[in-house]
Amino acid sequence: MLNYSKEVNLHQHPEAIDYVVRSTGQMGVPQTEINGRWVIGFDPQRIMQLLQQ
Repeated sequence: MLNYSKEVNLHQHPEAIDYVVRSTGQMGVPQTEINGRWVIGFDPQRIMQLLQQ
């Protein structure tokens, strides 16, 4: 498991691509993992909700 706490550029870290696809089944970006829960796409309200939990 990769443990990043910042933005990950998939061009610079291609090993992260497999992790994201295996975890979410999605290839689109952005994807944000917060405490083991994924937000697919740009959804600032959901991100803030997960950060507050």
